[in-house]
Amino acid sequence: MKILVVEDETTVVYGIEALLVSHHYTVDLAADGSEGLEMAEAYDYNLIVLDIGLPNLDGVSLCQQLRSKGIQTPILLLTGEEASAQTKATALNVGADDYVTKPFEAEELLARIQSLLRRGDLKAPPILHWGQLSLDPSQLQVSYGKKLLNLTPKEYSSLEVLLRYAPKIQSARAILEQGWSALEIVGEETVRNHVKELRKKLKAAGAPEDFIKTVHRQSYRLNPLYDEVQFASTDESSSLQMAQLKGVNEELRETLEQLQATQAKLGKKNQDLEIAQEALAQEREQLKAARNQLAMQVRERTEQLMEANQELQQQENQWQALFDHALEAILIADDEGDYINANPAACELLSMTREDLLRCNVADIADPAIDIAEVWQQFLHDGELSGEFQIHQPDGQIKDTEFNAIAHFIPGRHLSILRDISDRKRAEAALQKSETQLSRIFDNVGAAIGEFAAYPDHSYVHGFMSVGCDTVYGYSQAEMMGDPHLWQSRVVSEDLERVIRPAYEPIFAEASFTVEYRFRDKTDTIRWISETLTSQWDKAAACWQVTTVATNISDRKQAELSLQESEAKNRAILAALPDLLIRCSGEGVYREVFSAGCNAD
Repeated sequence: MKILVVEDETTVVYGIEALLVSHHYTVDLAADGSEGLEMAEAYDYNLIVLDIGLPNLDGVSLCQQLRSKGIQTPILLLTGEEASAQTKATALNVGADDYVTKPFEAEELLARIQSLLRRGDLKAPPILHWGQLSLDPSQLQVSYGKKLLNLTPKEYSSLEVLLRYAPKIQSARAILEQGWSALEIVGEETVRNHVKELRKKLKAAGAPEDFIKTVHRQSYRLNPLYDEVQFASTDESSSLQMAQLKGVNEELRETLEQLQATQAKLGKKNQDLEIAQEALAQEREQLKAARNQLAMQVRERTEQLMEANQELQQQENQWQALFDHALEAILIADDEGDYINANPAACELLSMTREDLLRCNVADIADPAIDIAEVWQQFLHDGELSGEFQIHQPDGQIKDTEFNAIAHFIPGRHLSILRDISDRKRAEAALQKSETQLSRIFDNVGAAIGEFAAYPDHSYVHGFMSVGCDTVYGYSQAEMMGDPHLWQSRVVSEDLERVIRPAYEPIFAEASFTVEYRFRDKTDTIRWISETLTSQWDKAAACWQVTTVATNISDRKQAELSLQESEAKNRAILAALPDLLIRCSGEGVYREVFSAGCNAD
């Protein structure tokens, strides 16, 4: 029988263990309430000896949790002398079966334990019998007939398990769990050895060889044939022979029944086999038809594959022709960036033979200042890359190229298409230089030069304007170009309606004309602007491209206005003179004749 002792006092727990082991009980130990709860849930015990005062989880709480989890193992509580009657009553009420007050006598503890064990298994009498075999737990004695057996503690525990649960079959694992503690790590082979020794000792005492039967190699039981054998006769050998004969007859009867059952099964299997043979014959016919159909499908599929292969070969030839005759350079590299194929245009672009080119890596033709390894890994990750790329040829020549690259266009292969743009780059550089020079000229001219697009629906799109804006309009180039409505909003509204809008009609006739208008600068000062416009039709954009040159003529206008005002004043003065005023030259020639209220003579 297996007992769990949950006690934290070392001297007490070892004393209880020694007492129980001496009486052939299997003992597991736990030092606190939490450990005791885990072990009680993990193993089947016949009894739990539980101290009331435990660390982590006290005995009363542990008892209550065990009962709430449905564990009905008998529980014996160990209480101290200081424990109150209420505490003991509480323990009994939550599920404890009995208690013993410390310090206690070993005989008293053992008697309480044996009493609870008998109470826990009412079907088991104090002395266990199986035919002529008897086991007295109180005396720790085992006898067969009138002969005592000298058993080891583990042999005793194993036999007790078989007797206590007879005639049920007990597995080696079940015997281990009942007869060995949790700390003893043994295998099922140990149980087999102990059962072997038990059989020897039982046979020496006069028991049949098959008193303990092996079931399925790893399970054991007491032979039910020998449970009813009574040795009433003094001739024990005769009784034993009768028992053995009865056992043989029983085995023959069982064998015959098994043979009959086997024959019935064989008959059923024969019927099933005949049915299976018929089904197999049908399946063979079906399989033959399916095989013929499959052969036909294979032939058809083979023909299709041959046609597809021919078409694929034609496509490959076409692709190779395109590859070889493409005007743009095509390069194919592996995962490491080593070139594995190149068309003639690529060889021409790089000024290398195909054999030399296929010994190169991407890094060999790239700008040394570029971390080509990092760029290559990013390209493999992103899957594509495009832009401009400078090729450094072995002879030191540098070419500008424009490229598009596709990673993994087939697994492990990466395609690059390059176009030589060296001439274009040189032209762009020259154009940029020209534009820069022209821009400098525009910026140093005291006029504002601009461009805009005029469309047939009379809509306008603001374009370029030079830095001369500040001199002409009083607004910077950034301000004028940043707000396309600024110029129109600052033109004097009278001039916008009377002069500018009617004058803009010649734009749509591709004419060149000049307008003068007033413009308000940031300080609201009126400036006079003279603007010459030239338009030309742009077929590509379907609009008139208009170039404007605007100058600030405020000083000239101011002089003209001053002169007009002076002349007006002079005319007023002359008109007011009472006499005729004649202006003559120094030579006495009449130059101008004015008369107030009369005609010139």
